[in-house]
Amino acid sequence: MRRRIIAVILPVVAIIGFVILKTYSDFFVGLLPAHCGYYLLTGKQCIACGNTRSVLSILNGDIISAIKFNPTIPLLCASALLWYVEFAANSFLGKKIKIFPRKIIFWVVLIIALAIYLVVRNYI
Repeated sequence: MRRRIIAVILPVVAIIGFVILKTYSDFFVGLLPAHCGYYLLTGKQCIACGNTRSVLSILNGDIISAIKFNPTIPLLCASALLWYVEFAANSFLGKKIKIFPRKIIFWVVLIIALAIYLVVRNYI
């Protein structure tokens, strides 16, 4: 019963959070430093460069731009969505449905591919 309540409340909290972020995005962006220190020192993008632009693109519904700025945020959003669908399905259906990949090789390949991208994007 508790899992079902959580499964119902989570999307409501997510929607409220989305609305707050969308409404006050200019305020939140204003709290961030103007430039990345790593970028200013080296001229290269750090692994977090593009995260703010990626979040703003997602808030505006532009997923393609979000992926171009930094794929980490869209991957985290997709992972959270898959986790929630699996959690809600297991809570309401009572079956163990596995949507989220469990094999370690998947996660190793994903992390390596992401790391390679985040390094290579500075040189292409």
